[in-house]
Amino acid sequence: MAPSIRIPFAALALFFALIAAAAPASAAPKFSVRLSDNSLALSLVTNAPATGGLANVSRIAITLAPGIRLGSVGKTCARATVERAPLKCPAASKIGLGKARWAAYNRYVPKIAQRIDPTSLITAFNGIDGEVLLALPVTRPLPETILLSGRVERTGNISRLVITVPMTLIAGYDFTPAYLELQLGGPGAAGYVSRSGNCPTAGRPFTVELRYRANAEGAWPRPQQAVAKAAC
Repeated sequence: MAPSIRIPFAALALFFALIAAAAPASAAPKFSVRLSDNSLALSLVTNAPATGGLANVSRIAITLAPGIRLGSVGKTCARATVERAPLKCPAASKIGLGKARWAAYNRYVPKIAQRIDPTSLITAFNGIDGEVLLALPVTRPLPETILLSGRVERTGNISRLVITVPMTLIAGYDFTPAYLELQLGGPGAAGYVSRSGNCPTAGRPFTVELRYRANAEGAWPRPQQAVAKAAC
């Protein structure tokens, strides 16, 4: 029988602490919010790295200020329609507009940092069963529509919009969002954004958290957060 090897607990704790310390940290995101009577405007710079093979955003979670709610509108559009033919969605299912810039890295030469920066105009749709669907068409390196799916979670008077960012590979390029600007609600989606309660003197606080999937080197970047306040 082979002799057993015992590793002191303190050594194990030190080992895992060193692994955690070695996890790369992406730069903190930049986040701002504007709030009007019937709309919510969000601006997010994810600080995607300038070199290839690094962090890939996998989830964007936006915690709304207390009393701010995202509801629903009368019409919905199915996920398959949004992805393949968004122009066929009912006009009343549109709940927002925006724009985005992507950081796209060549998967096969990550060390050389072959990067392109495609842009998208965002159209947000009210999906079935409360799903929030963001259609982001790109033209580089090939025409394709990237679909982001979100859900609104509620706990008491706190709402949170959680957006899943899928792994997207187009013609050898991995896409990760670098900049997002999104306005929800407004005249075309009356009632989608509502607010209640008194506004604090310092403004209404919103928080965003970014989570990442493992990068090309196998490292798992730590989550990053940013806080913004919307003026009353």
